[in-house]
Amino acid sequence: MEITNLPNREDVPIEKTWDLESIFPSVNEWQAALQSVTKRIPELTQFQDRLSEGPNMLLDCLNLMQELMRQAAKVMSYGSLGAATDANDQDALARMGQSMGLMHKMRAASAFIEPELMQIGIPTLRSWLSKTPELTAYTHYLDDLEHQKAHILSKEVEEVIALAGQPLNASFQTFTGLTSSEIKF
Repeated sequence: MEITNLPNREDVPIEKTWDLESIFPSVNEWQAALQSVTKRIPELTQFQDRLSEGPNMLLDCLNLMQELMRQAAKVMSYGSLGAATDANDQDALARMGQSMGLMHKMRAASAFIEPELMQIGIPTLRSWLSKTPELTAYTHYLDDLEHQKAHILSKEVEEVIALAGQPLNASFQTFTGLTSSEIKF
């Protein structure tokens, strides 16, 4: 049997759809998580210009960044999957937009980290790794950072790039939304 058109979302058997409730039980809980992460983003600023104070300061900063990024990724997954399910669902598209905005805010707030790490220097960071067992969880991150050091800009430029991400991505999002919602099978 050949399918000539796709069924509406509400006509698809539930077992063949993404279970967004496994991420957040409701839109209200997603909204609460979005607000929680958004409120916590400024906590990152307490580490700006302080990472060189030592391995414990770096560890605290990286732990906070990782915690916030995990929560933001969960918010983003819910928002993106909901919008991917039905490109005509305006509420889901709004959640995706809010999720993307959150990720851009996270990137902007943490833009100082990698430039500061480059100022500290890879040899010092490696020394801190060997002296602070808790930092070894970030060994791969520092390895990647070392490989990318030629591409890391000043914290001001990194922040501008992060802040520009959302408006610069708008045309792609518009294109994707229009082509996804108007696709003919």
